[in-house]
Amino acid sequence: MPSVYYRLPIYEGANSASIPVIVALMSLGRWECVAAATARPTVFGNSTDESLSSYSEDEEAPWIIRLRELQGCVMVASALHVVIGLFGVVGFMLRFIGPLTTVPMITLVALGLYDVINGLAAKEWGIALLSVFMVVFFAFYIGRFAVPLPSYSQDRKFYISKFYLFKLFPMVLAMLVVWLLCGILTWTGVLPTSEDSYGYYIRTDAYIAALIEAPVFYFPYPGRYGIPTVSSAGCTGACIAMLCVIIKDIGDYRAVASIVDEPPPPSHAFNRGE
Repeated sequence: MPSVYYRLPIYEGANSASIPVIVALMSLGRWECVAAATARPTVFGNSTDESLSSYSEDEEAPWIIRLRELQGCVMVASALHVVIGLFGVVGFMLRFIGPLTTVPMITLVALGLYDVINGLAAKEWGIALLSVFMVVFFAFYIGRFAVPLPSYSQDRKFYISKFYLFKLFPMVLAMLVVWLLCGILTWTGVLPTSEDSYGYYIRTDAYIAALIEAPVFYFPYPGRYGIPTVSSAGCTGACIAMLCVIIKDIGDYRAVASIVDEPPPPSHAFNRGE
């Protein structure tokens, strides 16, 4: 959507600012798994196994209750997000949001993700550090080199333009390179095949079961697991995450506009985009 609202080469991914909030909510005492629940088989990771059969008709799996509350709190925060954009609050906030605002906020969000990132990177530190190196290499070392791209315009007709591929897509290119390397290591049998061995989870087929079992077409919708619920703690955390996203997006769009030599988006564009 940013490509439409702001005319900038930005692809919006998942909202990372919500992860610390979700982790904090899951650490509350009322969300802790009871011994009876942990003794039963449940759904973990991306598995689509219908483990609900281990619960009686009058009993629900703990993760369903949590998911309903998360859905409800996210819906409340999303509604507030729309209201903020409709009333032009984001455009008014632009005069108060600068680098001294966005940099500390993004840094604090990243620090809040430390436990999550550390748990994922610890599965294979070599691949994790290689991914970071490739992002830096593409963005800062070869980002100034342009790739010739055939183009067309009414004035110049067919011509060769300069496209700064490495500068605009360093993270995508880094993921492709690292995934290709892991694929080669998996295909050649270099990586271990035992789940208990270090380095198993960087195999490209480590989570292949989730891909095989997942339906080809799936339409997620609210209410699949029941009516969404809300709580004061959950709504407060979701709304704080939403405000962090607004501040982070403002900094992102201004930074990308500077990189591609375009003027910063006007206030009305920020209101529409948010």
